[in-house]
Amino acid sequence: MREFSIPELASRYRSGLMLRRGVAASVDFVVVFLLAAAAAPLAVDRPLWAVVLGVALIWIGYHAILEALTGVTIGKWLAGIRVATADGDPPGFRRAAVRSALRIVEVNPILLAGLPAGFVADRSEFKQRLGDKLAGTFVVKYRDLSRSLPWLRISRLPGPHANFLERPLITSRGAL
Repeated sequence: MREFSIPELASRYRSGLMLRRGVAASVDFVVVFLLAAAAAPLAVDRPLWAVVLGVALIWIGYHAILEALTGVTIGKWLAGIRVATADGDPPGFRRAAVRSALRIVEVNPILLAGLPAGFVADRSEFKQRLGDKLAGTFVVKYRDLSRSLPWLRISRLPGPHANFLERPLITSRGAL
């Protein structure tokens, strides 16, 4: 069996990826909430617009910085998924910032939660939400990525094996 390109790999996923993305989004929401709560003392006696802007910056910054550097957030790491470009590289800051800015509309817990993102991603050819399409990124299961990609070593921390239900589609030595 041959190795798949990142877009080919993403197009082969079914509902399991959407479940993982939902779990990752939920975990990341809790992390962002805790970060915002820790920053709450800075918001005392500030106008509402400044507080809302501060929370938005925490949300965008959390996702953009972690995804740009490693391709994962805490939620994605726990769910066993990664963000990658079509070449398999981490998205970099520009792409990660685009994804994160659109997340405010697509995955906002106040505005229909992640339903818009999930609906768009589930219906798209490469399982991309709008932020992924505009940024040129893909979300793939970690175990399905080729082990030869050097940037994976950065984010390959010991942790949960969220992909225990499926065998990987590819490995560095071919199919299993």
